[in-house]
Amino acid sequence: MKRTFTTRQNHENGYVFPFVLILLHLLFLMAFFQMSQYQYTQRATENDLIQYQFHSLYQMGKQSLQEEKEDVNFPITYHFPNGDVKVYSQQLKFDRANYVIELNTKDGHRRTLTLHVPRNSH
Repeated sequence: MKRTFTTRQNHENGYVFPFVLILLHLLFLMAFFQMSQYQYTQRATENDLIQYQFHSLYQMGKQSLQEEKEDVNFPITYHFPNGDVKVYSQQLKFDRANYVIELNTKDGHRRTLTLHVPRNSH
């Protein structure tokens, strides 16, 4: 019987195929990782754009509310190019006015925020 552990193999016929398989697996892993990173970056960019739209709607609604007169009938609806802002009034304390601001973008996204304004500045 021939000892396979002590004999030295001089030919490398079976070495290239496993090496190629490992290399191909690594390349596929890198490609799939890059695709998932690209998809994640796309989703993050879309979320950032939506957040930017909400922030701009909030600032425009807040500015429009500050320009209104004292005796306003609530709810107030403001129409802007990138969405609508609806403002509801809530009275929680006597020293400040509380407003609930509902933001609706043209894409159908919705967000509700609360704005606290001291009474003497309104």
